[in-house]
Amino acid sequence: VIKISQHYTVCSPISDLPINIQHKVKIGINPYTELYKKRWNSASTWNKLKEHSETNYLIRAISYRYNVDPKLVKAIIAVESGYNPNAVSSRGALGLMQLMPATAKELAENARLDLKKRHLLEPEINIRLGVKHLSELAIRYNNNIELMLAAYHAGIGNVARYNNKVPPFSATQRYIHDVTCRYKDKYASYDKSIFCKF
Repeated sequence: VIKISQHYTVCSPISDLPINIQHKVKIGINPYTELYKKRWNSASTWNKLKEHSETNYLIRAISYRYNVDPKLVKAIIAVESGYNPNAVSSRGALGLMQLMPATAKELAENARLDLKKRHLLEPEINIRLGVKHLSELAIRYNNNIELMLAAYHAGIGNVARYNNKVPPFSATQRYIHDVTCRYKDKYASYDKSIFCKF
């Protein structure tokens, strides 16, 4: 047993370790700490982990408040913004859940929330309004996830125009596929899952 730090030891005989690890242990360097630092060597990485943790807390709390499955919200955020709270689309959609300012304004008025455009980039407000929108869509479409997602992506008007069916827009159909794939796949969170064919 070889002590490599104040708290950790290597339980394997030193001869069983790789040559480069043997050398570092002999001269008093903790190779595992070095490897760890190489993997998490930037402040941005730590910040991203922290942001994901805080974002997930908000998702759970707000989703339960509006009776929406938090897994669905996570799937939507993953596809819409890749968990980037400052995301802005070419069409002007903002934030984690990519809300259009006009839609967000209407939702905010119904929730008696004083909203300014810049507030849409704040995760709590963005998620709150996005989840509220989802809860209203769930009521409108009797929890039909495909229609909820179609309306979220293409708008309620387009779903109505096609007799309350998914509009024949390739972008919308792709969006529904990508979100439902993540939603159903327990391994999919922030990134593309190996089980989903994108």
